[in-house]
Amino acid sequence: IMKILITGPDGTPYSNGCFIFDVYFPNEYPTTLPSINLETTGNHTVRFNPNLYNDGKVCLSILNTWHGRPEEKWNATSTFLQVVVLNDYYFFSIIEDEISQYYESIDLSGNNHVTR
Repeated sequence: IMKILITGPDGTPYSNGCFIFDVYFPNEYPTTLPSINLETTGNHTVRFNPNLYNDGKVCLSILNTWHGRPEEKWNATSTFLQVVVLNDYYFFSIIEDEISQYYESIDLSGNNHVTR
């Protein structure tokens, strides 16, 4: 297992955030794709964007967790760097309208009470 820490870039809703991912490489890697899980989920209560679920699921074509064109799917010539770059791209570059639509569609009423 490998742990990856990605920090949110300035000028995005994720700025200064630290996001931890666990990566598991099976014995058959690179023939078999690695599995990736988002660990920064607020104890499974936060879904940061449409590609990152609150249960830790990471949806990317290259991980076969999202539909996509055949050339976007994992194959033996794929590299882990491609996964990290795509994850970073989809994580941080969702346009503002999509983020607004997503947050308008979820129930945040449980976040109205803050305990110190």
